Amino acid sequence: LSSRSSPLSRRMVPLYLPPLRLPGLIRSPAVLPSTPVAFFLTHTAPEPHQGVQDAAGDGTPTPAMAFLESCDDPARLEQAHARLIRFGPLHTLSSPFHWNCVMRAYLRLTLPRPALRVYAQMSRAGVPPDSYTLPIVLKAACHLFALELGRQLHGSAVKRGLQSDEYCESGVICVYAKAGEFGSARKVFEESPQRKLGSWNAVISGLAQGGRSEEAVDLFVELRRCGLVPDDVTMVSVASACGSLGDLELAQQVHKCVLQARAREMGKTGILLHNSLVDMYGKCGRPDLAHRVFSRMAQRDVSSWTAMIMGLAMHGHAHEAVTFFRRMVSEGAARPNHVTFVSVLSACAHGGLVDEGMWYFHQMKANYGVEPTVA
Repeated sequence: LSSRSSPLSRRMVPLYLPPLRLPGLIRSPAVLPSTPVAFFLTHTAPEPHQGVQDAAGDGTPTPAMAFLESCDDPARLEQAHARLIRFGPLHTLSSPFHWNCVMRAYLRLTLPRPALRVYAQMSRAGVPPDSYTLPIVLKAACHLFALELGRQLHGSAVKRGLQSDEYCESGVICVYAKAGEFGSARKVFEESPQRKLGSWNAVISGLAQGGRSEEAVDLFVELRRCGLVPDDVTMVSVASACGSLGDLELAQQVHKCVLQARAREMGKTGILLHNSLVDMYGKCGRPDLAHRVFSRMAQRDVSSWTAMIMGLAMHGHAHEAVTFFRRMVSEGAARPNHVTFVSVLSACAHGGLVDEGMWYFHQMKANYGVEPTVA
């Protein structure tokens, strides 16, 4: 076990936590205004060539902007955006509401660059951003590690008096942390008059992902001492930090926090959190505890299986790792991705399973379309 286990664990605070809260990452206005765009986008689009004007077929209108909110096809979304520009309704509006909807639709499909292009169009149209716009654009900047844009948006937030808005503040912190500017991230956090949970999460997550795991854990301890209730986002980041430290004692305390918070009732978010616990125990050298968490999960995804395979491979359990991979494939439980194959190939390499490793290597591209890469 890590020699840092005892000092860190002694700083831990009482473990009881009430149920985890699930805050929305981006707020949405409750009322949809009536505007020309509201009539322009009133139908979903079953066929790309129909666009967004008359695609319902039966003439039954849907709520305004429903197409943007429900569209899961990037090509159709881009077509809808192009029609909005071509027919000009966006540029006739002084409110950023509909611009925000378009940007949010792109981000929902993890398309940050088009979202930023919408923001540029909005700026050229002379439409000022509001408290909803900046968090959306900051999230896009975060995806792209766009430090300079983040600084500009930070300045815009200060200029408009939005620097203390929880969503703007956490977005600014996220951009700085993702870009490795931890000093700037902590400065924004420490100068905040009211440190909301979103800001704590942004700093802790940034530190954990940036290799500053001990700082992340220390900040988590401070959060608990301040009387704040961590949510699932907090615990995922702390579990990741514990895994990086290899601190089993601290990892077990974090697990108790999760159990006391009844995270098993959290659906998809619960999967993410439990995947983090599986990964945490694997990195702490306890694949048996990782398997215990895994076996009790009501739902699993490819990350769940990959975390187990990786944990077994990491500690010399090559045959068990390969068995887990075979089970995942034979049960049709999940489709392996490139990380899964890296894990099983690593297990084969460390376990001397040359023939099996070569077979999986060829299967990787032939059956799963995963291209081998050089790290």
